[in-house]
Amino acid sequence: MSGSFFPNAQVEGLDLPDPLLPEPFYLHVSDLRQYSYCQRVLYYAYCLPKVRPVTYKMEEGEEQHLEEKEREQHRGLAIYGLKELEPWASKRFDVRVQSDGLRLRGRLDMVIDVVREGEHTCYPVEYKATRQQPGPQYRLQLAAYALLLEEQEGVVAKEGYFFLVPLRRAIAVRLDRSVKEKVRRVVAEMHAVVRGESVPPGCGVAGRCALCEFRRFCNDIF
Repeated sequence: MSGSFFPNAQVEGLDLPDPLLPEPFYLHVSDLRQYSYCQRVLYYAYCLPKVRPVTYKMEEGEEQHLEEKEREQHRGLAIYGLKELEPWASKRFDVRVQSDGLRLRGRLDMVIDVVREGEHTCYPVEYKATRQQPGPQYRLQLAAYALLLEEQEGVVAKEGYFFLVPLRRAIAVRLDRSVKEKVRRVVAEMHAVVRGESVPPGCGVAGRCALCEFRRFCNDIF
């Protein structure tokens, strides 16, 4: 890919894309999770874009998201610990967000909006079809959604939630400035990987590799 996407803006010494250039290239918020899991997944997805299959697990997850959205329309906020804010709250589903500065975009499962005493606070919510508490890579993704909400809509987003669908349980996640700055740094690294089209190091975790759909491409490891 051309280096023309990455001129002068910087985050702690890392190049960021120029928001004024035509036909910009955007990463997706979900790429943060993949990159944190293994940097090579990002490289294969963008530099070899025709090799990735759509798995049954991906399709099943999409169906579960649609079913959960139907239930959420009738659900109160007590499950999120926000029952006292219900008079000022509303919900939005499939919310598209993006940052032209970071060249990053995504679609949130849900946003809880609370407008009270002149302040608009947003709580990003991601549905997860798992019984396990989401790891750091998912928390980074949620922080990215919060950052994009703040930049796009001028709101406050300091906390978000994972909703574990099988358990009908919400997990609160604090999204402070430090994790949002980490999002900026990692996104800059990701753009550099795609721009350079150079194979990054593998994750070095055998258990991850065994389950990876791109395993057959890592000839230096297997």
